[in-house]
Amino acid sequence: MIPKSKWIQIIIEHLKKMNYIVNDNYTIPTSIIPQIEIFVKQLEKHINIDETVAVLSAFPIFIFDYYGFEKFRTFSNEIED
Repeated sequence: MIPKSKWIQIIIEHLKKMNYIVNDNYTIPTSIIPQIEIFVKQLEKHINIDETVAVLSAFPIFIFDYYGFEKFRTFSNEIED
C-alpha cells in the first residue's frame, strides 16, 4: 500500500505543475483554478505553439477542489513535519 505521505507529495507536485501552467508560479495554488482557465493557458502556451500539451491528472485537481486550500495545507503540513 502506498502511504498517505506519498499520495500527498504526488498531489502537491501536480498542483504546482497546474499552477505553473496557469500562473507561471511553481507553488501550490491558493485557490481553485477553473478548468477553462487551465485549458486556455494550455492552448496559449502549448497547443498553439507546437501542438503539445502538458499532462495533468484530474485526481489531484479533484482532491484540491474538494478539500480546498486550507484543508489541503494541513495535509501537506503533515508530511513536512
